Amino acid sequence: MIEQGKCPIEYTSSLFEVPFEKIFKKITKGRTMEKGWPCVVIWLMIGGISMIIFTLGLHWLDSSIDLLTTFYFVGGLGWVPAGMCVMSRAYYNMCQTIYPYLDESDENLAKRYEKSANSIFGYLRNSFNVFISIIIWTLMLITVIINNHTFSSEYTSAAKFIYIFYILVGIVFTSVPCAVIRFLWALFKLKKLKLKNYALHCGAGNQLQKIHTNCIVLIWGIFVLLLLLSVAMLRSPYHETLWIWLPFFGFVPLALFIMNHKLTSSLINAALSREDAVIQEQINRILENPPIEQKNILLYALLGIQDKLREHTKRKATLANAVVFISTILGGIGSIAAAIFSVSSNEAILQNIMRFFTGFVYT
Repeated sequence: MIEQGKCPIEYTSSLFEVPFEKIFKKITKGRTMEKGWPCVVIWLMIGGISMIIFTLGLHWLDSSIDLLTTFYFVGGLGWVPAGMCVMSRAYYNMCQTIYPYLDESDENLAKRYEKSANSIFGYLRNSFNVFISIIIWTLMLITVIINNHTFSSEYTSAAKFIYIFYILVGIVFTSVPCAVIRFLWALFKLKKLKLKNYALHCGAGNQLQKIHTNCIVLIWGIFVLLLLLSVAMLRSPYHETLWIWLPFFGFVPLALFIMNHKLTSSLINAALSREDAVIQEQINRILENPPIEQKNILLYALLGIQDKLREHTKRKATLANAVVFISTILGGIGSIAAAIFSVSSNEAILQNIMRFFTGFVYT
């Protein structure tokens, strides 16, 4: 029988929590920060202060940038780390919930959580994330160089001031694609594990369904943020030229939707197949022996439970799931369409790109 409760794993702090946890430990004389909300509040305050400094600096330099762009990008110096802190705690709770039902030792599960949490939320503590970040920073630099003439002419006096903030924004925002890539990989590895014997009868199916629902909420949140991102790109100093990068983000919700579905269905189906074999063996034994009423009642009960658990994997598509699935597909297609429009409607961009790479080759 599986022991009910949460798996005894220690929380692994995200990179954005570490500085404040050290300060908190000094203030409280070694006590740990059990709740994550203080870090969230601090980062939101940092984002607000950054927006105020950025707005006042532009006003002093007789320039201005759209409020949504300021909130999304400069404010992202606060809300992105705050969001990562919240997601780090949510991932910890997810692992605590499902790990007791997995057919692995507590030691292996603890190592698995620590490794995956560090890869998803550790950001620059992971070499792969550093590699991805360098690629993204390089592409950002190329974008700046190609569009520098248009940008500098529009914001002559404030260009250097804006660049300073956008460098910080680039460093913080790069944590998001790194986290998404590693989270997808963590889900892929998690779906390859097996549930313990009789885990479904002890509540694993319901817990997986809760995780599935929470992931749907996360996908909706990402989808809305990507819509706001496209609008913020349009209203930024670079205008719609930044849409060339949208396809790299547009299919993220769709990938999460597919992996979320596969995680739930693969774990439950594998466990059901294993338990079906056990039940079939019991059915054969009952059929070989004289009928006993108590065994027959138990048999019918087992078959009823199996049918109920099977509903988790063969559940009819709900309106909410259908809307999310269609939205993710349309989002991916829309990102490609926006990138094509960005390039085709701006011949100057094509000329600048060709000039940049031609000069790079000949140098």
